Amino acid sequence: MTEGVGVLLVAGYRREMNKQEEENVDKMIDYYANDCVAFSKDQLCFGHPDSKFKIDHQQVKLWETYQEVILAKQKASRIADGAKEEQSDKDKKYAKLLGIVVRSCKGPGKSAGVAAIIIHFMCFYGRDQLNMTTAPKFDQIVDILFRSIQGLIDESFRILGKASIPWNFLGKQRDRIYKKVGIEKDKWSSTCVMLARTSKASNGNVNADALQGYHSPYQLIVIEEGWGVPRIVYQALTTTLTKEVNLAIIIGNPTNNDSYPNDAWVSEYWLPIQFNLDSSNIITQESKDRIKNEYKNYPNLYRVFVDGLPPLEDNDTIMRFSRICECFNLELQPETYNKEPKILTFDPGMGGDNSVIGVRQGMKWLEFAERKCVDTDINIDFCKEFITIYNPDRIGVDAIGIGKGVYDGLVKDYGEKVRKVNFNDGQTFKEENFKNKRAELFMKLANSVNAVAMSFPENMRLKGELNAIKLISDKVPLQIISKPDLRKELGRSTGLADVCAMSMDFDDIVIKQNIVDTAERYHEAIEDGRSFLSA
Repeated sequence: MTEGVGVLLVAGYRREMNKQEEENVDKMIDYYANDCVAFSKDQLCFGHPDSKFKIDHQQVKLWETYQEVILAKQKASRIADGAKEEQSDKDKKYAKLLGIVVRSCKGPGKSAGVAAIIIHFMCFYGRDQLNMTTAPKFDQIVDILFRSIQGLIDESFRILGKASIPWNFLGKQRDRIYKKVGIEKDKWSSTCVMLARTSKASNGNVNADALQGYHSPYQLIVIEEGWGVPRIVYQALTTTLTKEVNLAIIIGNPTNNDSYPNDAWVSEYWLPIQFNLDSSNIITQESKDRIKNEYKNYPNLYRVFVDGLPPLEDNDTIMRFSRICECFNLELQPETYNKEPKILTFDPGMGGDNSVIGVRQGMKWLEFAERKCVDTDINIDFCKEFITIYNPDRIGVDAIGIGKGVYDGLVKDYGEKVRKVNFNDGQTFKEENFKNKRAELFMKLANSVNAVAMSFPENMRLKGELNAIKLISDKVPLQIISKPDLRKELGRSTGLADVCAMSMDFDDIVIKQNIVDTAERYHEAIEDGRSFLSA
């Protein structure tokens, strides 16, 4: 069941085709409909000398696997309608699949690879499609995946001109990709579409209903950054895959080792594909070495973003890596934080360490900034720059050692807004529960992170720093790894994590936490999690 392109090519060339040309077009359609790899190379121009889109062997494997699944499902559909065809054991297995799950490292062109599949699927498999893409954040769909789709279409037109099939076939709005061929113009954005949808957390609940009710004979569901998508969303999505030629593709960095994609990885109803850094032929060796060097001291970052493997959860790590990553995917609605006080925390550095600033409002971190500062005055100016931008209600400064002069300088201009945060391991703390102030503040931060009650902007090194904070003793008083030992282990200061923990010193500020525990929000369907693997 493929879709002719003659009409649109006629529109492109502004003339009627003769019979021979129509036959040639039909052959071309059948050829590309049955060969996603050829389509990606010839029409999307992957690997073309004039194209910016390089072709990775791992992308090719994904395209080949997708094509095999589609052909097997089409054959099963024809047999169900009475056709007499041979069906191999592999065909039978693939026809029953829910889809493909891809564990990916950083940088092998995974979004472009999936974008090619979306374009291929929408071009050749009928006019009646209700396809859907979801991700932890809406912007991850429209700014990454949909932009990749548009980039491929534009590149195809730039190189092939009006002979470009995808340019003739597809159009784009912000939240959807739609088909134009053979469809009345007033129905372009509704009849055959790929919709961008995400479940919004509202009062602690995941709205999976927004992702249900879509059914069509040919249907493709793509889950971007799938390890950050709640289980209950997968339940909603997989129960829509009820027709013969329906399938899903889960793809992303495997940041969570307790998630539906990990269950799917070992399920008979999903095909697993592994992308890793060393296998990529589009990433230069120089870039590979740089990425490995960047993550070498952060074991879980290395596993996830170099090897494409799920993280290991260390018993002595006070913040779980999977929860840290969920905090980076967490979207807080403005009304949950925009009336809360702004807190700026500053860890001054000189010599080998950068000075680090963090700004949060309520439980949303707005920005982190680092700068090399060579003396007290430059540190003060750096901090004042961000005080001017954000006008914080409270300013916390690590006032030990070199920070004392910075603290004194800021107090002159901002008075009682400025507070010392005595954040060194040698500080004696009055509370008996903690070895020192540093242990107290990091344990408070851990409570918020492990409950997924904080939202961070993307910052890869911060993920590693938070995950590196370890518990040395779980007996009272609680003790965490010292800053010198942590520096020795990581080869650098943990200023980003430090400013996060410092902000927890502001107990006098009432912060609304309208986020319930992750176990309730994200795992309310965990008891049913295995059952819908075979839905």
